[in-house]
This record gives sequence, structure tokens and C-alpha cells, in this order.
Amino acid sequence: MQRIAFCNVGNSDVAVQGAIIRPSRPAGEQHWQTYNEHQFSAPIIDAFARYFQHRQLIIDRLILFDTDQADTSAGNVKDRFGVSLRDKDTLWFGMILERYIQDHWSHVIRMVERRTIYNTNPSLYDDAMHAFGQQLANIKHQPETEYYVLAAGGTQAFNNALQFKAIARFREACFVLYKSEHDQWPYSLNIRKQLLHSFNISTAIQLIQQHNFLGAITLLEGSVEPGIIELLRYAKYREDFDFDSAQQVLAQIQFDVDGSLRDLVRSIQQNAYQINQADVQFLLVELYYNAQIAYTNGRYADFLGRIFRFQETVLRYLVETTFNISTDYSKAHKAENMVKFNQLLTDDPVLHEYLENEQFAGNKLDYQQFSVPVLIAMLNFASEKAGQRYLNKQQAGLSIGILKNLYKINNLTQMRNQSIIAHGFEGVSQAMIIKGLKINQDQNPLDILRDILAKMQINLPESPFQQIQTTLTQKLYSLI
Repeated sequence: MQRIAFCNVGNSDVAVQGAIIRPSRPAGEQHWQTYNEHQFSAPIIDAFARYFQHRQLIIDRLILFDTDQADTSAGNVKDRFGVSLRDKDTLWFGMILERYIQDHWSHVIRMVERRTIYNTNPSLYDDAMHAFGQQLANIKHQPETEYYVLAAGGTQAFNNALQFKAIARFREACFVLYKSEHDQWPYSLNIRKQLLHSFNISTAIQLIQQHNFLGAITLLEGSVEPGIIELLRYAKYREDFDFDSAQQVLAQIQFDVDGSLRDLVRSIQQNAYQINQADVQFLLVELYYNAQIAYTNGRYADFLGRIFRFQETVLRYLVETTFNISTDYSKAHKAENMVKFNQLLTDDPVLHEYLENEQFAGNKLDYQQFSVPVLIAMLNFASEKAGQRYLNKQQAGLSIGILKNLYKINNLTQMRNQSIIAHGFEGVSQAMIIKGLKINQDQNPLDILRDILAKMQINLPESPFQQIQTTLTQKLYSLI
């Protein structure tokens, strides 16, 4: 196990015969030049070194951070005590401590690395955060390594910045030790756990807002109540159309949650969000929500897959309800449903002749399979013959409007076929989709799907994913 420690050098961290040297820059330089003439001590470093020695811990590398301001008018402005910012620099203290540690604590601290932070006001939090972000960025996070922040020397801004950046950089491998003026021994702070908990929750909230439920589960599992995790699992299963697993989760947690989570579970169970796999209208709405997540998260290839599934489902639903047939040609139902379809053609020779004369891509339409071109042809026929047999004039008008939208989706067929979700490796972008659909840049492709659902008189309530997002983010904000 390797151990690396970090410590700021403060302007009260070097003493001679028990008396602190001040001011740190001019006095520090003088004492460095006459190092061998003095009996130094280091109140902060000595306490931490004894701590490690007592626990039989060897520090392989101690990184000291000292400061050096340029000789400018701003750096030489004196405070109310008559000491300038530059006079408080600790670079000479850093040199003294580097040698002092090697002379007195080499059996505990094997190596000392001194780093100088230049031209940074150690009292300004913004500057301190930036400085330590740069300092720690070039320290490679090694496996089997523990990182100790010795939080005592230096200004409050520098110490806080070092803690925050080290915890963010090294996470669970980072430990913060603190030594107060009144305690003999340093002790461990719980700031790492608290910060990481807040970091994780804050990041998880962002992931939930993007409907990245799996990512949120990874960050939160083990640190929040199980009901939150299970509701995220429910959302993930539902997004994947794994409705059986989603319902099992809901059944398991309905008696184990309270407050806003209980209200959310009841809402899902009792209203339009309730899963009904046998209801095509439910599946279309669910598919819309799914496409919405893919599009808003920039997963444009996935979005293509969703809208073409949406297109086919709409066509099958309308053909089945218009002609009172089933388009299910799966092995278990093909024979039965083919008989019914052929009977339809026998009963309606005009429809039969229409399909016989239709072409697709320059070839005779093969209407023995319910492909998208066949479904479109049948719906076209019903719309053109408005009021005669299948649709009244109002229904035909709505059907024509739906077909216009479905034709727009058809414009993306080649893009879909050449993408990674079908047969090729061509890229897909938002601009390409908008151009293919022939809509304006300020229009949303989801508007097409919404318009289709509206013309089908299918209600589109608030997304269950949105409701889960709203409830869980409010809950998580209270835990930060």
C-alpha cells in the first residue's frame, strides 16, 4: 500500500525554540540562510508525523504547497496589521520544512516534494480552487494508494480547496486529517463521505433529469433509501419495455415506501401510467415517451428505431381497426389470419383490384405480407373511398392527415437502413433528421408523433418518466 500526503504550508508553521517566526517571507528567508544556527520545530508537521508514527503508517511522499507572490504594488499593500500579502508568502517556510522533515522524520516520511503556488491570493476561494485543481490534475491516481490531506496549515481558502479537489480527484481513497490548536493528536474528518454523498446525489439528479436511470442507480445504490433505487429500476425496466420486471418491482415496493414516494407509486398504479401490454394505444403512448427520451438525449440512431416502430404500429392499428382484421402473421396465428384477409379480398373485389395494381419501388406490391407499403396502400384505399364502406368523411380526413405524417417518416427510411440500428454504419444527426423530415429547424420531430396521436384521438398524459423524475429529484435535493 502506497501513501501520499498533502499539506499546505501556513505562515505560522515554523518555530524556533517554540516561537513562531513572523513575518513568514522576510523572517523565513533570513532563517533559511542561517538554517544550521537554529533549533527549528514544526507544530503542525510534528503532530501529523507523530500520528503516523504512532499508527505505524509510512508516508511514501509528502507534497508541501507553499506560496510566492510577485513583487508588485498589489502584493505589497499592507493589511491592518502592517503586513503585506507578499510578506505572508511561505516559500521559505516550505524550504525549511522540506529540510526539517528530512532531518527529523525521514523514518516516517520517506520523501518530501515541495510545490510553489505562484501569484495566487491564498484568501480567495476562486483562485484557490483553480490552483489546486491544476496541482492535483497531474498526480496520477494510482491503485492501492491512500491519499491523506493534512488540513491544518495554510489559509482556510487553501485548506478547503485542497480538501475539495483531493476528495473529488481521489474519492474513497482520500482521507482528511485535522489538528486543532487544543488537541494533542490529529483526528479524521468525515468530510470525504459527506462531500462524496453530495457529489453523487447532485450528479444523480442530473442523470435522472436526462432519464439516465441506470447511471443514477450506479451512483446512489447503498447511499439512499431502497425505495428510490427501486423506483429508478422500475423506470429503467419500463424504458426497456420490460413491463413484467417493472410491475414486479412496483408490487414489491408499494408497501415499503411512504410520503412522496408512496404517492408516486399510487399514481402509477391507479391512473393512465398503468401498464397494459394488450392495449395498442398504451403501447403507442409508451413508444412516444421512449422516442422522446432518445431524442432529447441526442441518441438519434435510437430515435430512428423508435419512430419507425411507431410508424408500423400506427399503420397496423389503423388497418386492423378499419378493416376488422389482424395483421399478426406470427407462426401461431398466420394461417388463421391469412384466411380472414383473403376473405376480406373476396368480399371486397375493389380492394383486391386496388392492391393488385399497386406498385412499390417499381415492382408489383406483394400484399401477402403486411409490410409498411401494404399497410399504407390499404389505408390509402380506405381514405380514398371515404363514406363508401370503411371510413366516414371525418375519419377519412383524419386518416389522410396521419398518412401525410407517416410519409414524412418514410423519408428517413434510407437513413435508418444505412445506420447502425439496421444494415450500415452511416452516422445520424439531429440536423439530418430534421432535413429528412422536411420540417423547419425550429420544429421538433416529436411534433409529428404527437400530431398522429392527436388525430387518432389518443390522449397523451404527462410522461410517467417525467413524474418519476420530478418526484425523485425533489426527494434527492433534500438529501444533499
